[in-house]
Amino acid sequence: MEKTLDEIGFFAWNFEQDKGRSWEDGIKSAEVTMPEHAEIFRSYRRCLAQAHSDLIPGTSELIAELHQSGVNLFGITNAARESFEAVKSAAPSVSLLSDVVVSADHWVCLLSRICSTGVSKPTSSYS
Repeated sequence: MEKTLDEIGFFAWNFEQDKGRSWEDGIKSAEVTMPEHAEIFRSYRRCLAQAHSDLIPGTSELIAELHQSGVNLFGITNAARESFEAVKSAAPSVSLLSDVVVSADHWVCLLSRICSTGVSKPTSSYS
């Protein structure tokens, strides 16, 4: 499966949403540039909650324990807003964080290794 995703450019495509491109524009891009694979991209979007349902063991408990101890908790994620919302539904403990910076909301790339590849800010007709 990973080989297929790599061959169709799934990871680069998904990274554009993480950088702030709307999911609507991402799906349209896939439909235009790879119509034979567009259903893979549409399916991923439909199944975001499932795709983000594997939690890191112990993380929810740690967040709850720190919150209960009075620690002010913050988060940062290199994700699209829609992806982050899927994570929030899978991990209710995220609601215990005082605030979370979602990179796509700020057109910021949080992974410098990936950012150094020269991928540019996406344009959107929905901005």
